[in-house]
Amino acid sequence: EFRAVWAANPSDCVRAPGETRIAVTADSIKFYEGNAKVVSVEPAPDGLEFTVDHTAEGTTTTETHKLFLPVGGKKLSYTRDGTRSLYIKCETAPS
Repeated sequence: EFRAVWAANPSDCVRAPGETRIAVTADSIKFYEGNAKVVSVEPAPDGLEFTVDHTAEGTTTTETHKLFLPVGGKKLSYTRDGTRSLYIKCETAPS
């Protein structure tokens, strides 16, 4: 299940603001300093490929983001602009 709160730094799961925390919902991906509105989702060989309208610092661009959940669903591989980041699933709500 991709829809969850994730963080590259586990302490960001409970810290506000959590600079590495992202929230994946059915229609958006929210970042510390941006928001990506999901335009479409397609299956990919290694997960899902999201076409998004990413807005940050007053600029909106259409981008492709690739998400992959390894076995167990507690880690998320997220590729954006050719850069892959690894996130852990946050089990605790931020304060």
